[in-house]
Amino acid sequence: MAAKRNARRQPPSLSERLATVRAQFLALIPNAVVLAVFGVLVFSATLAFTAMQRVTVERVVVLGKIAHVQETALREVLAPELEAGLLFLDLAMLRERLEALPWVYSTELRRRYPDTLEVHVVEQLPIARWGSNGFLNHEAKVIEVSNADRWRELPLISGPDGHAASLVATYLQLREQLRGVSLAPATLREDEFGQLFVRLESGTELALGSRAFSDRIDRFLSLWRTELSSQTQHAIARVDLRYSEGAAVEFAEQPKLLGMASLDVGGVDE
Repeated sequence: MAAKRNARRQPPSLSERLATVRAQFLALIPNAVVLAVFGVLVFSATLAFTAMQRVTVERVVVLGKIAHVQETALREVLAPELEAGLLFLDLAMLRERLEALPWVYSTELRRRYPDTLEVHVVEQLPIARWGSNGFLNHEAKVIEVSNADRWRELPLISGPDGHAASLVATYLQLREQLRGVSLAPATLREDEFGQLFVRLESGTELALGSRAFSDRIDRFLSLWRTELSSQTQHAIARVDLRYSEGAAVEFAEQPKLLGMASLDVGGVDE
């Protein structure tokens, strides 16, 4: 029995030790391969990142029909950011800054590799003057314009603060309806009581009151076609449509009433 225990305690032979070392070495090979591959990937990514950092913006191409946006203004926004390189440009930030410029309605920016930034600009144009000094675009937003005197012939819209959107919608509807009889609005005004007044390009004023706008315009158009179109436009000073039916027409020479069927107690039916 003792001989058997002593036999088991004998040190491993040389061949056994070589076999153990060989097995441990083979076990390490997969880990070494993984580490080597990972190192190569990190090295490659570092090289690629460094290379992309060196991709400078050599060209800026501005697209779109531009009549009022100043190139110098675009350059002042873009130039400080181009040093970041094409890949690392913050396009969202640049878009926000460009759209804050006068006359710029919207922008789109794209990277065109290898070295070009493409900027598509859509200008916004005023469709009407707002109050004494402002201008409105088609979305009823107050915009800043350059060379304001150039736009003094635009229709004038005025009213309480916060009413620009509803007044632009009313103006566009009015312009479309009057186009059928070759008339055009020059001004649209809303007073503090919510009443609407229109002055046509001919100088005639329309008093439309504060409600039933579409009905009153339809009444004016009917009256124009049947009674007023034969008159000299400049001779018609005012058409008051703030009645239940019909209208009061004031001529430059003498007042007349046309189609006056009823008048609410207390005056006009605002």
